[in-house]
Amino acid sequence: MRAIYMTALTVLLSACAGGSSSPTKDAHAPPPPGARQISGSEISAQFIGRSHQSVTSRGASIHRGFDC
Repeated sequence: MRAIYMTALTVLLSACAGGSSSPTKDAHAPPPPGARQISGSEISAQFIGRSHQSVTSRGASIHRGFDC
């Protein structure tokens, strides 16, 4: 019985590892065409003092203001 569980676990883990997208791979992917590098001050101008909102993949709403 234990061998069956170990086999099932191995199959499930190997299926997860075989995905085509991973954060590590995506973080080192080349930028898309037309992308430009922006400065720290440009990043700050987009976030500091402004309110931002989003929805997670599970449907939870996120609303956040950055006041640094």
